[in-house]
Amino acid sequence: ASNGRDTTIGRAVESYLSHHPSLNDEDSSTGVPRLPGVYIALYLSLWAAGSRSADDADLPPHHVAYMRTLPSVADLQHVPVFWNDETLKELRGSRVMGGVNERKCQWEWEYGMICDAVDAMGG
Repeated sequence: ASNGRDTTIGRAVESYLSHHPSLNDEDSSTGVPRLPGVYIALYLSLWAAGSRSADDADLPPHHVAYMRTLPSVADLQHVPVFWNDETLKELRGSRVMGGVNERKCQWEWEYGMICDAVDAMGG
């Protein structure tokens, strides 16, 4: 697979969205399409988890080389969205905390939609 749309889960998401087109509408608060990076996230997370399907086994070497350069969550502790709840308490009431909450809500929404798509395909 050359991108997240080409994975089994990516195809499930495509099928699900074709039956639920309003899910891919723009976010009313930002005007940004809701799912611009979901396929990249699928591809990277499946690769990182080592749960690629057989058709992903022959990734181009430049993809493998790139993915090996991506940081782990431990390497991202300078990014507030990856901080634990105790540390995030220090940001309470700030604009940064609002941004962290928005990002986490978006990720939870995307994850829920992906789970619904997998369930709809019988997975």
